[in-house]
Parts: sequence; structure tokens; C-alpha cells
Amino acid sequence: MYASHRTVTVASLAPSSGAGVGPILDGAPAPVHRGPCFATGGGAHPHLEDQRLLLPGSHESTTPDCAAIDLWLTGLDGGDLPESKHYLAPDELARAGRFLNTAAARHYAAARGTLRVILGYYLGCNPRRVRFQCGEFGKPVLAGGRPSGGLHFNVSHAAGHAVYAVSAAAEVGVDIECDDGRINLEALAPTICSADELRQFQAHPVSEQRELFFRLWTRKEAYLKCLGRGLSTDPRSLEMPMADLPEVCAGAGDLRGSVQTLKPAAGFQVSVAARSPRLKVQNFRWWPSQAPIL
Repeated sequence: MYASHRTVTVASLAPSSGAGVGPILDGAPAPVHRGPCFATGGGAHPHLEDQRLLLPGSHESTTPDCAAIDLWLTGLDGGDLPESKHYLAPDELARAGRFLNTAAARHYAAARGTLRVILGYYLGCNPRRVRFQCGEFGKPVLAGGRPSGGLHFNVSHAAGHAVYAVSAAAEVGVDIECDDGRINLEALAPTICSADELRQFQAHPVSEQRELFFRLWTRKEAYLKCLGRGLSTDPRSLEMPMADLPEVCAGAGDLRGSVQTLKPAAGFQVSVAARSPRLKVQNFRWWPSQAPIL
């Protein structure tokens, strides 16, 4: 499987006060989800058509060696399964129906339906017309043989939330993880860290280790997803700084990339990677309200 997302649960995050109004795309209303505590503001959500953002990668402040990326965050418990099913293809509906856990089925449908709406928003088409295909290791991409300058995207989900990365400049990867205190670092760290990283990690005070681990974990997974390999590559074969830096480099040559880590709320870490010497998070917003997160 391409991205093996380890979903953990946390206490419910307080929703924003606004019920929200979704955009209309080819007559199909977009799913509307209420934001958690880190979505700022309240009241009715504006129509996206009235505040359309620049396509990431076309921003004037970016350069050929700096990939512009939009990040979107949404809750997966704010809408119900029938609403999200409106946008899914037959194979996606079939997959949703195979989940034995109702919450897992609802989260899958909400995440996939929202992905379709977000991509339809950038492409200017009905979400149901968005078509996917898979790369060699299962990474979803837009179907149709788009050139390298086309639209790139990636998705990750954890603790009832999903984050979406979109760029027109470079391949992207994103990972979100939530530390609810239940992860056994002593058992999991050796499966993520190289031998040298593990020594560095263990040298830090125990009080710092959880944040260091989730920072390193999300960075590695985001970069490997950016390359289209996901966890088919042993994360221990890839070394990255675990320090709290604005941006870190990964790989070399054709595999060179850059990674940034953001903290949208207590316990959450999001890392985003681009196959580019540098990256710029052009927007990090709540979907569909467009309320800034950071």
C-alpha cells in the first residue's frame, strides 16, 4: 500500500461557530465541514468563487527553484457519508462500502470527496469529473498524462482530520500526525530512525523526545510520499535533521527535495515536502472557509 497512515484518536476538538456555505461547482454543492479549534474566526463561510486563490506555483514571489504550495485542512467528522458519496466514483463507493468500521468508512468518503472538490476548485471542473491513476508505488495522481508543470497533490489524514497539499510547480508530499500520548516511542523510534538518528534522539531529554519524534516521522513520510514511494522505502534508510528548523533539505541530485514542518494545533504536526530545492507554503487554510490557520 502506498501511504500507511497510522490514525490515532484524540478528544473532540471544539468546532467553529459557523455552519458554513459551500461553493457550487457545476451545480453540485461542495461538502461543508466545521473547523476545529485551530480554525480562526466564525460565522458563515464565504463562497470560494468570490475569493479564489492564485494557483500555487503561479505566485509572483516564487522562483523556478522554489515551489509554491497551498495547504488545506479539514475535519472528517463534520459531514455525513451520504453527502460525501455524492462525488465519489463507483470504485470509491465500493471501497467505502467494504469498511467494517462506520467511522472509517465515513472518514474515507469525506476525505476522498473533499479531495475531489478541492481539485475541481483548482481545475475549474465538477468534482465528479476528476480522474485518478496510480504511480508505480500506488501514489494517486491526476489521470490524463499531465506534463510536469501540471497540478500535483497529496493527502494525509490522522485523528479525524485531513490535510491536502496542492502545487503547480513540483511533486509534493504531505503527512499529518497527532500525538495523543499513547504512542510507545521506545518501540516505534527504532522503526523510523537510522542508527545515528536513534542515538541523537535518545540523547535528548525525555521531555523533548515526543515532539522530536513526530517532527522526524512526518518529515520522512512527507518526503517519501513526494518521491512517490511512500513507506515502500524503509524510513531508516533516509536521514533528516530532527531540529526545529524553518526548512530542511532531503536527498540529492534528481531526488533533491525540501521539507517544512508546521504545528497547526497542540499535538498535531504537519510536514510538507516538494521535489524542489526550496518550497513556499503560499497558503495554509481551513477548507472550505479559507480561514487562515497560521
